[in-house]
Amino acid sequence: SIQANGLFNMGYTIYAMFLMIATAGIPTAISNLVAHYNAINQGRISLRLLWEGIRIGFVTGLLSAIVLFIFSPLLAAGHHSLVPVLWSLTPAVFVFPILSMLRGFFQGNQMMKQSAVSQIVEQIVRIFYLLIGTWLVLRSDPDNWQGAVVQSTFAAFIGALAGLFYLIYSYSSSRKRFVKEAKKQSAASARKVDVRDLILGIFKQAVPFIIVASAVTFYQWIDQYTFFPIMNHFTDFTDNQLIVQFSRFNANANKLVMIIVPIASSIAATSLPMLSSAFANHDHASIKKQIANVYRLFLLSMIVTAFGLYAVALPIYMVFYGNTDPSLATGVQLLQISAIVSIFYGSFSVLSFVIQGLGDPQTAMRSL
Repeated sequence: SIQANGLFNMGYTIYAMFLMIATAGIPTAISNLVAHYNAINQGRISLRLLWEGIRIGFVTGLLSAIVLFIFSPLLAAGHHSLVPVLWSLTPAVFVFPILSMLRGFFQGNQMMKQSAVSQIVEQIVRIFYLLIGTWLVLRSDPDNWQGAVVQSTFAAFIGALAGLFYLIYSYSSSRKRFVKEAKKQSAASARKVDVRDLILGIFKQAVPFIIVASAVTFYQWIDQYTFFPIMNHFTDFTDNQLIVQFSRFNANANKLVMIIVPIASSIAATSLPMLSSAFANHDHASIKKQIANVYRLFLLSMIVTAFGLYAVALPIYMVFYGNTDPSLATGVQLLQISAIVSIFYGSFSVLSFVIQGLGDPQTAMRSL
């Protein structure tokens, strides 16, 4: 139902912000630093970065999960049905930072297959649990759409756990390779790096990434926490009616657009280690080539998918949300507008990551 979709999106907006806080841009920073140290033949430091990142992810994930669980009634802002949804997301907030640290390490070593497969495994397991869980809930009680939403959001934890197990297996399989690369580093060329300096370096790299990456999520937070008070002030809609309106305004189109926007983010994330490596070696020809390839991939994928979504907005909207919505035309128009806007959002994601990969995070932050 539209109510369930609105409740799901409200929970995920808060969840996304807590994930940003829990990971704090550290996985991308680790990816960047691992590529940098590998390029200058400092493999031992790359391995230390992995373990320090996992420790940081464990602590930040645990603290963020505890805060989300305790303050869920406050964050729900009077929507009592939202509280169990937020509680169901706390395990995922704990696990996901550790998963992200491992992904960053593999990307920094330019082992994109492991990172990509872990995301596929995560999504397949998540969707499988989501479908089975919601089907079982609705089969026992067709009116219990709140319980179905709780199972849908808890699926994020199940998916993250599956992705984590796959990456642990991948690391175990490739461990000898990492150790061998680290041993190639001679004692004479080894750099002594204090753990505190290493952690400080991670956070210095991470802060710009978290500020840039959390911008859109922060804007969605503003929408979510201002929409209901303003509508309550000027209208007489009930809470359930407002959730329906919010779903149509903020959730339906956004959820479909966010299928194609990660294409741009993925292109940016995979290009970052290669850019960092070229930048560390002052290889300007390679830098130019990498940036050109990023733009070509972006234009080929993002523009085609965005205009494709615009062209088939009506049937796509009806497939996902049915044709019983009395404001179907409005929903389709919002989806078409969002499809065009996604090109600019994707461009921002690619450009900001490229600029940060070239060691100029201040420019990316100023663009906000």
